Amino acid sequence: MDHLEIRSSTKTALVFGASGLIGSSVIAMLEDHPAYESISAFYRSPVPERHSKVNAHIIDFEQMNEWRDLIVGEDLFICLGTTLSKAGSKKNFYHAEFDYINDIVQLAENNGVKQVFLVSSMGADSTSYFFYNQVKGLIEEALKIKNFWSIHIFRPSVLLGNREEVRPIEALAAGAGLALKVLGPKLFSRITPIEGETVARCMVKSAQEMRSGVFYYSSNLMARLGKKQK
Repeated sequence: MDHLEIRSSTKTALVFGASGLIGSSVIAMLEDHPAYESISAFYRSPVPERHSKVNAHIIDFEQMNEWRDLIVGEDLFICLGTTLSKAGSKKNFYHAEFDYINDIVQLAENNGVKQVFLVSSMGADSTSYFFYNQVKGLIEEALKIKNFWSIHIFRPSVLLGNREEVRPIEALAAGAGLALKVLGPKLFSRITPIEGETVARCMVKSAQEMRSGVFYYSSNLMARLGKKQK
């Protein structure tokens, strides 16, 4: 398997969805990581000043091409995500979950980005009867045909952690998932809720492995790989 050689403190990370549950944790971990010299973080609205490594960019996702010169670096972390309820319609959901992400990865491919780390979802499948899973599967397929050296796709189940927005259905699903974990930890390990911070840790860790190919991460795999070091 091919490997890239990148010296310590020479990489630039690109983070979309930087203010979300997973994205904000990715940013925090990259700030102190010795492999990264700088971090380009993309937001929809102004944010508090961060670490000196972080270059915050307020962008309009409807005009992504105007920001093409900023999407330059080695590792691209895409942590964007919404719900059908928040999007308001299937059309809006598809626009946010497919069009936005597809525009980002196209510009990244054009600019020679090497590695992509995408937060998808458990059950992602372009042929699914469920629209949410179908769109997640479609963007995975669109990403896989791009010319990136390494592609990592993370498929978490229900996410745990503090969010700015309230998601009642996810909260209910999280409670059910935790109950199933108690009843059958091995049987239900793939659908057990997972902390957003654990997903982020797994993403940053996988970025340092420098493996060529396409890789998938289920919740139980991320739970093992993303354990916090004591």
